[in-house]
Amino acid sequence: AMDARRHVWEGAIPISFQLDPSEIATAPAPLPLLLMAARNGYLPLLATRIRQYFQNAVLSSPSSSTPSSDQILWFDFKGLPLKWHIPTGVLFDLLCLEPQRPWDLTVHFRGYPSEMMAPYEGDEAVKWSFMNTLKEASYIIRGNTKNVMDLTQNDQNNLWSSIVKGLRPVFDVETISGIWKNTIASQLSLLVLGESKASQVARNRKVPLRLYVRAVNGGLDDPFSLAPVKSWNEVMILTRPVEILRQEEGLAFTLGDALVKVLPQYFGSSSEDPEHSSSDSRVDEYGPGVQFDGTVKIQGIQPNLDLPFDWVARNLAGQEHFTHVCLWVPGK
Repeated sequence: AMDARRHVWEGAIPISFQLDPSEIATAPAPLPLLLMAARNGYLPLLATRIRQYFQNAVLSSPSSSTPSSDQILWFDFKGLPLKWHIPTGVLFDLLCLEPQRPWDLTVHFRGYPSEMMAPYEGDEAVKWSFMNTLKEASYIIRGNTKNVMDLTQNDQNNLWSSIVKGLRPVFDVETISGIWKNTIASQLSLLVLGESKASQVARNRKVPLRLYVRAVNGGLDDPFSLAPVKSWNEVMILTRPVEILRQEEGLAFTLGDALVKVLPQYFGSSSEDPEHSSSDSRVDEYGPGVQFDGTVKIQGIQPNLDLPFDWVARNLAGQEHFTHVCLWVPGK
């Protein structure tokens, strides 16, 4: 479990940032900027370093901390503007079925696509988006947001600082919430679990699940030939609370069970379909219990759907306590 959590918190993606050619004001054009981006971070948190690198090459280089709508730094991947409030690793997993490294992104200093993107008002917007998501997760798990609302300003700053720096908040699942630990990573424990020990909560708790579903026409056999996403209308984003149900003795409530529950149109139990061939490579890849013809990614890995869902939620959730699941499903 510690290895899994370390993978989650220390995971990073190499990104090559290329300035939009139409905004280049110097010759020769600047070389791309290569950065390692934290999987659980957010692209706007890299804006300061990106601005400093490209500022002498762009037509204009505003320095305001709250830029106007035509001065906002934003990114696209193959023409798709990237939503600033989605964690970087989720964007990567969703848009690159076969990971490319480095991930080639285009940087824009002008022309923010406000018609398809949420308003952006600087770094504080990212912070408050994160805090609101944390409150949403707390409500799903505990039935209220008291633990998050009771955070002092100092606690909030410590939490956000650890995320900005790509550090790992304390994530001890056996720690009772409210007992702060002083570490260089963070002063936060698993606050949203409330005052119940994790081992007690695990038996009947709800897990915040965020699903990103992308239908792919033509199948998934050749991921390099897939057409890129052109619009966010092609991606279904769902938030679902999933209760970890008690199973028969000796059986775990699995990731596959959870996905069958929230997306029955894509998943099914292989035991309910005796005609289904067990030689199907995708069924074998994901385990014997669940039938699925697509691809699932969580934190950059393709998990076996027979993994206990409680383990997945504890070890692969993001720092706002949502488990982000990217699904590629065959189109109709």
